[in-house]
Amino acid sequence: MTTQQITENEQVTETKAQEIFFEITTLDGARYRKGHLAPEGIITTETGENLPVVVEGYELEGDWVEIHLSDGYAVAFPESRVDRAVTRTV
Repeated sequence: MTTQQITENEQVTETKAQEIFFEITTLDGARYRKGHLAPEGIITTETGENLPVVVEGYELEGDWVEIHLSDGYAVAFPESRVDRAVTRTV
């Protein structure tokens, strides 16, 4: 934590952004961990190109879980398919 002097009487405290780690495991055993390759490791585009994708984040949308992957891709599934979810601040 750092402190900056703004005026003689005012101080602003800056805090470091904390990173959130998460791991979501589905009922079929697929495991999505932030910063790791997606369970299949690659996705195939409409043009037939195979791209490696890394898990970047997740979002809860109603009863659905959306996993954000690198290069703007995502995978979504019903929340009922989640077997286990772990999050922690690093």
